[in-house]
Amino acid sequence: MLELNLFGGFELYAPDGSVIAINSQKAKGLLAYLACGRGQPVSRTKAATLLWAGRGDQQARGSLRQTLTLLRKALNGTDGNALIVEADTLAIDGAVLRSDVAAFDRAIDRSDRESLELSAALYKGPFFDGFDLREEAFEEWLRGERARCMQNAIRAFSELADLCERDGDYDQAIGWVSRLLSLDAIREEAHRAAMRLLTRAGRWNEALNQYRQCVSILETELGVAPQDETRACYEKNLAQRGRPVESGAEADVISHPVPRSTEEDDRPSIGILPFDAVGDEVEQEYFADGITEDIITALSRFPGLFVIARNSSFTYKGRTDRYSDIHREFGVRYVVKGSVRKSGNRIRVTAQLIEVDTGKNVWADRYDRDLDDIFELQDELARGIVAVLPGRIESSEARRIGSKPPEKMAAYELLLAGKIHHHRFTKDDCIKALDLIDRAITLDPTYAAAYAWKGCVLGQAVGRGFLPNPRALVQGAIETVSTALKLDANEVEAHRIQAEIAIEMNDNARTVHHNERALTLNPNDPRLHAQKGELLTWLGRPAEGFEWIRMAMRLDPYSSPMWAHLLGRALMMSGQFAEAGAEFSKCAFPRYGYHADAAGCFANAGMSREVEVQTARALEMNPEFTIQEYVDGLYYEFDEDRARHREILSNTSLPEGN
Repeated sequence: MLELNLFGGFELYAPDGSVIAINSQKAKGLLAYLACGRGQPVSRTKAATLLWAGRGDQQARGSLRQTLTLLRKALNGTDGNALIVEADTLAIDGAVLRSDVAAFDRAIDRSDRESLELSAALYKGPFFDGFDLREEAFEEWLRGERARCMQNAIRAFSELADLCERDGDYDQAIGWVSRLLSLDAIREEAHRAAMRLLTRAGRWNEALNQYRQCVSILETELGVAPQDETRACYEKNLAQRGRPVESGAEADVISHPVPRSTEEDDRPSIGILPFDAVGDEVEQEYFADGITEDIITALSRFPGLFVIARNSSFTYKGRTDRYSDIHREFGVRYVVKGSVRKSGNRIRVTAQLIEVDTGKNVWADRYDRDLDDIFELQDELARGIVAVLPGRIESSEARRIGSKPPEKMAAYELLLAGKIHHHRFTKDDCIKALDLIDRAITLDPTYAAAYAWKGCVLGQAVGRGFLPNPRALVQGAIETVSTALKLDANEVEAHRIQAEIAIEMNDNARTVHHNERALTLNPNDPRLHAQKGELLTWLGRPAEGFEWIRMAMRLDPYSSPMWAHLLGRALMMSGQFAEAGAEFSKCAFPRYGYHADAAGCFANAGMSREVEVQTARALEMNPEFTIQEYVDGLYYEFDEDRARHREILSNTSLPEGN
């Protein structure tokens, strides 16, 4: 059966799971429109008017016939005939083509718990997200469908949250309310529900943070303050913060121990110990606890880490146990500890990552800040620490398994070893990476992250010409990443890599969808910030792109050279040529295009000596280089940006091309 997914974008799969590519936006629009008809026929006249309203009736019908022909060719070879085309009507055969929106509508109509959960699972983002046909009639229909689906999703999330709260499953209820707020952030009763549930789960700092988010959103979006009921809820939480929860159901939630499942999980495991408050101020202790909770919450979003939950970590508050005791109780490989010290209007936070079985300090850093807004600072510091930790943990894990033969590695270790080779950027290492990741998939065929990273390695093989038959490699990358998302729709790496593939295919709408989805799942990942900055530059918004890339570099300064070319391009397209040239010169892995861009920037900045050096390096790396061929291969959405880039390079002695 064909499978059409319209929530969060547009994905069409053949019965064997391979991707069916449809390049026509009108064909996609027609298929989406028919999919929402629940198999009911639609008149040809209505479809033609919806998609080609600006043309005459005869021309619109002709365009409709051409689009139907294109769709039939795209679906050729699949089982059955998905399109039912009559003289005056069109429809989709639901026995041949299954769509997520039709399944969503059927489930939401039934309203039982199982159906509500199915609806929630199907709703992976706005209906037909990122699609813009610029046909007013179609856009009006699309806005209506998006609103209808979103309201039904909100209803499902709300009812599921109520059911979970009645069952005493507060963490699950919080998850449903969070999804609701991601769709309708100004719904004040949802903020109150989140505050109530977080308090019942013993997550006091998060409950208070929820109120501050509510205040900020209402002020920004509506210019109003929270209702008295919301304010009263906040003040009650503030007064009770840190007190033990006494009711039976709530006590069960906060005292239940975390299962010793780390022994069965081959991911690196980590416990975040409560940060020490150096000083006597109660507010300082709250701040330290808040930092700890925020780091635990944020690190838990990384699927490659096993993170001990807050309630277990906080049993070590005020204790001086040895690391071996922590390792014995929780089975963790790493711990993070830190301290908070306040002096006047300055605050210092230190953090350390420690390997528990050796006591070795893997990483440490110190953060000094002005104390203007303690809660905003809390978020900033937690975010900075979280951005660096996964990379430091992975580096330590790489050293741990460096001498281990692949035959004795678990699936996670095989993937990590594959990533190490992938990041060396050589042909032999690329081949080795594919072999190791294939072994990981063989060992665990349900390992979504392994499929995602295989797609990334295949992309590298194409981009750097390491392996023959690039078309087959691209198709392989698309299929493996699609498999990753089928196994786990919340696999962040899969969304990130899917966005990279979409950039390479010059499908910016698809890139937007997967990048935004990945950022929703893990807003602390600096790679996603850098990716969004690159995308914004391709979309003709380099000034915004600059800010996102700078944020990525602030989150993870160690990786700044990996993104220097992205920052350089954003600056170049913003007309800041000297600064752009300097950034291109910092690239970790220079390519001929970066040298060419640097030459163009220096030429426009009047720096002739640097122009000569960069031009020579570009031509040395690619003697066949021409400006036209290079710029034509870039991913700009608008021709005027491509022309602007070409104009910048034309001030050098680089060959223009035909």
